[in-house]
Amino acid sequence: MELVMWAITIVLGLFFPPFAAFNWSVVVDALKVAGSKKEGAEAADNPRSMAPLLGGIMGCLAMGWCPLEWVRDYRIVPLFLDVGCAPYALTVVAVGIPMLAAETWRHGPWKRVVEFSSVAEPRGVTCVRLCRKGRLLVWGRHRQVDAPGHRTKYSVSGTWTLEGESLVLRIADYEAVFQKRSGRPESSPTRDDWIWKYSSQQGCLDRLTLRYTCGERLSGGGQAA
Repeated sequence: MELVMWAITIVLGLFFPPFAAFNWSVVVDALKVAGSKKEGAEAADNPRSMAPLLGGIMGCLAMGWCPLEWVRDYRIVPLFLDVGCAPYALTVVAVGIPMLAAETWRHGPWKRVVEFSSVAEPRGVTCVRLCRKGRLLVWGRHRQVDAPGHRTKYSVSGTWTLEGESLVLRIADYEAVFQKRSGRPESSPTRDDWIWKYSSQQGCLDRLTLRYTCGERLSGGGQAA
């Protein structure tokens, strides 16, 4: 029986070092990218993501099966040594959930001024919600060119302003300007559609026509009339 326990300990223990090392390398790369951007240097976003839970859990199970009692007493240590396990979970609970709650509160339907949707091939559906205090939420499902049967979901936030007859939507450094559609027989003062005019750079709102879905009439300064 002891031989079997040692075999299980060794097999499970082999999974811990590579997963833990990989997760720490992701954290180090992310810190390097953040430091480069803070100093003003151009740096690409870190494309890698961690492999959460697996390494720490495997290490915990390996130590739990170890025949040595003193090793079993420390079986929860791998959960904290693997940054993708307990530290990752604690960060999600302490930071991620409050941030998600705050984001939901700022851009929820109860903060909506007006909402638009646009269907453009081959990208798919894009939804735009203009919220009070000039806050913007854009989300959608885009079809993948290399995999027509699959759709990529996304959600980004930004700001909006109404400048004369132009609706300006801003997401980070990206800015898209829309012009109110004129001469639409079925339109009403509260159901305006907006046509894309130009963008500061290529982005998710290019060449879209924003069709009214629900909400109020727009006025300047991110408010409803």
